Amino acid sequence: MESIASEMEKIAAMVTQVLCSNAKKARISCSALILNKPPSVLCLTKFNVNQSYLTWDELGDAEQPMSYAICLHAAPHDQEFRLCTRDGSNFCKTPAGSALVTVGKQLQDWSSGEYKSAVAEVLYELSEDPNSFYSMEFFYMTEDPIDNTGTSFRDKTLQQNTISIKHQVLILAGAIYFFKFLWFWIGSKFA
Repeated sequence: MESIASEMEKIAAMVTQVLCSNAKKARISCSALILNKPPSVLCLTKFNVNQSYLTWDELGDAEQPMSYAICLHAAPHDQEFRLCTRDGSNFCKTPAGSALVTVGKQLQDWSSGEYKSAVAEVLYELSEDPNSFYSMEFFYMTEDPIDNTGTSFRDKTLQQNTISIKHQVLILAGAIYFFKFLWFWIGSKFA
């Protein structure tokens, strides 16, 4: 299993490198995206005759990584997948021995939305076959990039979207003053 994970890590790194080098709207360099990356996650799922498909809620403590760069789905035989995006879902088939690559939120954020994230679900037919079906997903993650000042992209975004308490109080005082003035002005016009 370790050798499979190692090979999938190499493939994921190469795919990420190709996507990074072809991105037109990237916020930072590709090398900064891949530096200091956290460990990736390999999920091996066993399906049986009593199960229609797997949802991550069924895994209990194990959770699908919320943010990853890309996900590789290994297809040991001809396999059908359902691809889910914000725009809807679509179906695709992969031949035996291939891998389906989906883009995750990390790569979507990094590319400023040039690449759209998608989630792939394995589809298979229920049968009375006692042999279980296995599915393998490999989540390749990159660390949140940090610039020269030591601030991560996520922290910069939060700083840009956050309004300080002082400014909130000033806005509230201005709004109260405006509505009081408006109330007296309307009252004097109709009195």
